Parts: sequence; C-alpha cells; structure tokens
Amino acid sequence: MGADLFRTLAVGLVGWFHIWQQTWISPGVMTPMVRTGYVWVDGMILLSAFCLWLPYARARLEGRPFPGCEGFWRRRAVRVLPSYWFCVLVTLVFSPCRTAG
Repeated sequence: MGADLFRTLAVGLVGWFHIWQQTWISPGVMTPMVRTGYVWVDGMILLSAFCLWLPYARARLEGRPFPGCEGFWRRRAVRVLPSYWFCVLVTLVFSPCRTAG
C-alpha cells in the first residue's frame, strides 16, 4: 500500500514537472515541489529496485529456496513487448520514405 502511494505521488510529480516545463503555468504554492519534480525519477528507480529485491529477501528470511526469474521475465515481456512493437509499427508506417535524388 505504501509503495503504491509513493509510486502514485512520484509519477504525478514527474508528470506535473514535465507539464510545467513545457507550459510554464505557475503551480502557485506548489512551485518548489514541482520545480524539483525530476528528483522523483530517482525515487521511482529506487522503489522499482526495492520491489524487485523483496521476493528474494522474503524467501531468505523464511528459509525457502531462492525464487527463480523465469516468471519475472515472462511477465515483463507480456507487459512491455506489445507496446514496443506497436511503437515500432507506428514509426515504420508514418515515417517518410525518402529516396536519394
């Protein structure tokens, strides 16, 4: 629950930072927090590393065998590859074909 709240806060502040950076709309009293929105990227990376390490730490503390990575890679591929291939397809379809001449 705490990790999800932190992730939501971090994603929101990074997004707000990028919107502020492009539009320069004043965030009012939130200016100091919005101007440092790029710092939350580091927080998301640390949170991601912690969440990836947690199953291994739990297994060690409980004396269970070390969990493998097969399920992780399968879930990662199912989550990431469709959007990756979609972006590649869109880029190929909409990129101009230029010939020398």
